Amino acid sequence: MLPQPRKRSTLILPGEIPDKFSGLLQSVSTA
Repeated sequence: MLPQPRKRSTLILPGEIPDKFSGLLQSVSTA
């Protein structure tokens, strides 16, 4: 499997969370 760009990462690998997901998680955690 080739490393897909983080901009369009459909598969979430262990230790590699997309920026979008990370941002959402941080937003929810802060809320």
